[in-house]
Amino acid sequence: MRNLYFFLITVISVLLFQLGGYSSTVQGSVVLKHALFEVSYSPQGINFNPAAGEIDWKWQLKTVSGINSVETGLIEPVVSGNDIRYHRGIITEQYLLRTFSVEQQFIIHSGESITGNLVIEGTVQSDGNLRRVEGGWNWTKNEANVFVGDVFVFDANG
Repeated sequence: MRNLYFFLITVISVLLFQLGGYSSTVQGSVVLKHALFEVSYSPQGINFNPAAGEIDWKWQLKTVSGINSVETGLIEPVVSGNDIRYHRGIITEQYLLRTFSVEQQFIIHSGESITGNLVIEGTVQSDGNLRRVEGGWNWTKNEANVFVGDVFVFDANG
């Protein structure tokens, strides 16, 4: 039984490892190649392309208000394990590789810099058709789609 458990863990680990991997391209950019999608991270933002390849979808951080010491300019992405991080002063914008998706998070390192209601604003550019769906937003074009889930906020108390 112990050998079967070890075998299953090894197979699962190999499958997860094969689902995605990072490679550096042009200086300052990182590309995630996954079986279902490809994501390019650069100082200009992220470019997400599903495997169907028929849709172009881009995100870029524009402004952060209600907090001091945040850099919203062109920041180079940094690979940290399976994650990509943009260190923006008091905030880290990070992207976590999941089995079938990428999760975006903004981590505030200290509440001392908060000056009011925190608002994080970005821009999305896409040649897909946008529509509101249960649980988020969906951009579609032919057979390809990009789904962005609703925002969830957690404070220091969870």
